[in-house]
Amino acid sequence: MDTEEGNDDNPLSLHKYLYANANPVDGLDPSGNDDIAAAMDMSETFDSMATIQLHSTMNAAVPIPSYPPTLVGRQLVGAVYAESSSQGTGGELPDEKIAIVETFLYEQWAACTSRWNRSFGNGTISDAIMTQSMAAKRNDPQWNAVMAGNSDSSDLRPWATVNQTLQYVPSRLHFQLSVLAVDTFNGGLSGGPEGADSLPVMPELTGIPIGFNKAFNSPPSKREKKIGRIGKTTFYGFIPGRELQ
Repeated sequence: MDTEEGNDDNPLSLHKYLYANANPVDGLDPSGNDDIAAAMDMSETFDSMATIQLHSTMNAAVPIPSYPPTLVGRQLVGAVYAESSSQGTGGELPDEKIAIVETFLYEQWAACTSRWNRSFGNGTISDAIMTQSMAAKRNDPQWNAVMAGNSDSSDLRPWATVNQTLQYVPSRLHFQLSVLAVDTFNGGLSGGPEGADSLPVMPELTGIPIGFNKAFNSPPSKREKKIGRIGKTTFYGFIPGRELQ
């Protein structure tokens, strides 16, 4: 016999001889006092609700920022997000992301400076990204998470989509810093090479970045040398005198 007094809000609990609230198939009541399965379901419901609320609160604390107004600015955000280190491995270092933006700007400058530097694209930032970003060329998961397509006309996915996709707080922080790195250059992302020679050199680097990757391997060409490392990314610059080779 059920020795518990029962609950007036739950009439089945008042019956002294019912097993598992009259549901022996789905319930379990070894003591005769409680429907363990029902209690577990309720507990799991509360846990699920708490988890959803926690995610909602944390995501609200790390909002997805507004996108840059220009297409090239949004493409740079996608490239920086895909190419820079993630949170916990250097992605929290703003200088790494700023240096990646500068790399694409200098690659564009190099393409416009000499016909021998067409390996950097056709002279636009968009083409520098599409020809030099391995994430873009390989449809990297990080690229695909925020970018739609991998051509000169590719754009960030709609804000609502990115807000829904990036549910992991470090990913949202990573995206926030990517946008801030591009915003650092304000309106100077029109697609022309003007002003590239006046960009600041990051203090961690010994020269102007013209290429990068995430490993301490050999420079991508004989005209380049390693100029430093920020986070997980190694940066390369021209060997003096070989800029136009």
